[in-house]
Amino acid sequence: MIILLDTSPIVNMCYYELMIHQCQPNDIDRIYFIINKAAKAYEGVIPADRYHQPYMPIEELEQEIKRITFYGWELNGELVGLE
Repeated sequence: MIILLDTSPIVNMCYYELMIHQCQPNDIDRIYFIINKAAKAYEGVIPADRYHQPYMPIEELEQEIKRITFYGWELNGELVGLE
Protein backbone atom coordinates (compact mmCIF):
# COMPACT_ATOMS: atom_id res chain seq x y z
CA MET A 1 0.00 0.00 0.00
CA ILE A 2 1.27 3.46 -0.85
CA ILE A 3 0.21 6.47 1.17
CA LEU A 4 1.21 9.67 -0.56
CA LEU A 5 0.19 13.14 0.54
CA ASP A 6 -1.41 15.16 -2.22
CA THR A 7 1.01 18.07 -2.22
CA SER A 8 1.20 20.29 -5.27
CA PRO A 9 4.86 19.64 -6.23
CA ILE A 10 4.23 15.88 -6.27
CA VAL A 11 1.05 15.93 -8.32
CA ASN A 12 2.99 17.01 -11.40
CA MET A 13 5.95 14.66 -10.84
CA CYS A 14 6.75 11.14 -11.87
CA TYR A 15 7.20 8.75 -8.95
CA TYR A 16 10.77 7.94 -9.99
CA GLU A 17 11.81 11.47 -9.02
CA LEU A 18 11.07 10.71 -5.36
CA MET A 19 13.71 9.22 -3.08
CA ILE A 20 12.64 6.08 -1.21
CA HIS A 21 14.33 5.16 2.04
CA GLN A 22 13.79 3.02 5.10
CA CYS A 23 12.15 5.16 7.78
CA GLN A 24 14.00 5.71 11.03
CA PRO A 25 12.71 6.20 14.59
CA ASN A 26 13.10 9.98 14.23
CA ASP A 27 10.54 9.88 11.37
CA ILE A 28 7.72 8.87 13.74
CA ASP A 29 6.06 12.30 13.91
CA ARG A 30 5.92 12.60 10.14
CA ILE A 31 4.74 8.98 9.73
CA TYR A 32 2.00 9.70 12.27
CA PHE A 33 0.95 12.81 10.35
CA ILE A 34 0.88 11.04 6.95
CA ILE A 35 -1.12 8.03 8.16
CA ASN A 36 -3.73 10.12 9.93
CA LYS A 37 -3.98 12.71 7.15
CA ALA A 38 -4.50 9.95 4.57
CA ALA A 39 -7.14 8.24 6.75
CA LYS A 40 -9.30 11.37 6.58
CA ALA A 41 -9.86 10.64 2.88
CA TYR A 42 -11.59 7.40 3.91
CA GLU A 43 -14.00 8.95 6.40
CA GLY A 44 -17.41 7.59 5.50
CA VAL A 45 -15.84 4.60 3.72
CA ILE A 46 -14.23 3.01 6.78
CA PRO A 47 -17.09 1.69 8.92
CA ALA A 48 -18.10 4.24 11.56
CA ASP A 49 -17.40 1.83 14.41
CA ARG A 50 -13.77 1.57 13.21
CA TYR A 51 -13.09 5.12 12.09
CA HIS A 52 -11.77 7.55 14.67
CA GLN A 53 -9.30 10.41 14.82
CA PRO A 54 -6.52 9.96 15.14
CA TYR A 55 -6.99 6.84 13.05
CA MET A 56 -3.70 5.44 14.38
CA PRO A 57 -2.82 6.80 17.83
CA ILE A 58 0.86 7.47 18.46
CA GLU A 59 1.01 4.59 20.96
CA GLU A 60 -0.22 2.15 18.31
CA LEU A 61 2.28 3.52 15.78
CA GLU A 62 5.12 3.08 18.29
CA GLN A 63 4.17 -0.60 18.58
CA GLU A 64 3.85 -1.04 14.81
CA ILE A 65 7.28 0.49 14.20
CA LYS A 66 8.79 -2.17 16.44
CA ARG A 67 7.09 -4.90 14.39
CA ILE A 68 7.29 -3.76 10.77
CA THR A 69 9.57 -1.71 8.54
CA PHE A 70 8.19 1.48 7.02
CA TYR A 71 9.61 2.90 3.81
CA GLY A 72 9.15 6.54 3.02
CA TRP A 73 9.05 8.65 -0.10
CA GLU A 74 11.09 11.80 0.27
CA LEU A 75 10.96 14.98 -1.76
CA ASN A 76 13.45 17.79 -1.14
CA GLY A 77 14.39 16.25 2.21
CA GLU A 78 10.80 15.96 3.44
CA LEU A 79 8.96 12.68 4.03
CA VAL A 80 5.84 12.95 1.85
CA GLY A 81 4.58 9.37 1.57
CA LEU A 82 4.80 5.85 2.93
CA GLU A 83 4.98 2.46 1.32
